[in-house]
Amino acid sequence: MSVMWHTDEDIKDFTVKYKISLNTEKPIEKTVSSKALVISGKVERYIYECSLETNISGKTISYEIWKGKSKVFGSEFKTKPFKNEEVKMVVFGDVGTGNEIQRKIGDLVIKEKPQMVAISGDIVYNRGLVHEYDHNFYPYYNTVERPFMSTVPFFVAPGNHDLETRDLNKYKDALAYYFFWNQPLNGPVMKENSALHPELIGTDSLKKEFYKNAGNKYPVMSNYSFNYGDSFWLVLDSNPYVDWTDSTLKKWVSNELLKAKDFSWKFVMFHHPGFNSSRAHYEQQQMRILSPLFETGKVDVVFNGHVHNYQRTFPMQFSPSGTGSRIATASNQTRGRVISGKWTLDKKYDGKTNLKPNGPIYIVTGAGGRELYDVDQTHDKDSWQPFTTQFYAVKHSFTSIAFNTRRLTIKQINIEGETVEDLMIEKP
Repeated sequence: MSVMWHTDEDIKDFTVKYKISLNTEKPIEKTVSSKALVISGKVERYIYECSLETNISGKTISYEIWKGKSKVFGSEFKTKPFKNEEVKMVVFGDVGTGNEIQRKIGDLVIKEKPQMVAISGDIVYNRGLVHEYDHNFYPYYNTVERPFMSTVPFFVAPGNHDLETRDLNKYKDALAYYFFWNQPLNGPVMKENSALHPELIGTDSLKKEFYKNAGNKYPVMSNYSFNYGDSFWLVLDSNPYVDWTDSTLKKWVSNELLKAKDFSWKFVMFHHPGFNSSRAHYEQQQMRILSPLFETGKVDVVFNGHVHNYQRTFPMQFSPSGTGSRIATASNQTRGRVISGKWTLDKKYDGKTNLKPNGPIYIVTGAGGRELYDVDQTHDKDSWQPFTTQFYAVKHSFTSIAFNTRRLTIKQINIEGETVEDLMIEKP
């Protein structure tokens, strides 16, 4: 676990002191690494990081940031839970709008007291720029009045508004995802202009500057996996420039899910939903191609964003008919794929009495702040696809989950604090 912070000035004498739980011994003191974030030849800020030796479970870490002999900040967080512990998490997407709705949803998320927060893409609007984080993200989740990120770890899936802006000539502070997040670097390794990563656009000097700012996070950090308690998480880049029909990438997904075999719960998170009943973004079905791998890997739930409402499928299995038809923009950039096929739906599972689903459940939780999509479809069931069993677009909302070794509870909560629906899954 790392502690990260930013300053406008280059401060050389930062240290971090921390204690584990109620240990009364002298705090452990760690040195701090720093990096200047340079945009267009000018230092935009300084980013500091201190890695704490917290490869232990079930403990509370109290930490303090010191400047010389003065304490400037202090907080605490919990380390990774034991496998047999109850875990509570929140998942929501399409959040970084800089509006009052985002603030209200954020306050409700804080009240849930999750141990970890997951964002299913579109972390910050409109283009994932450095200055957009300052206006549309940090003020809502990490201030003196709202010190959420200083106590609860966040992890994120990159969305289109985070990674699709790649022209440094036009947007010199683009791709801030690679500057501000610190996530596992265990994703597939491919170069630019491959099945996984498009080419970065810009002058040689701008690209050199970006590569130095991003360090070893680019481009590998867009896909990763980790475990938390008795759960395994696989996070994917679902942007249309990724060709998930590529055999190397599919093999990587399969191998990652094999690592999950000793965990009760297997979750996948990416931005673009493969199964979506909204008129908005319905054609972006490119992630359907991975459904058979999710089924083989015994994935329990797939979390998505992108579509600004809440949707849930029946537990389902899907057999794609080939790789689908590529959809392109006027400039011949890939916008997505339409993938037809055969789905098998488990309509016996109800989450109340029948708690053992046959197949993954796909959840769209993209109502975290941006304007809602297709409100009228909420009560128009004739407009839903056959795989959809819940559709809620009348109010913004987020997903709260809790699990132990045997049972998973999923609850959708709207901006008024009302429960939209709740369901359970049990292991045999």
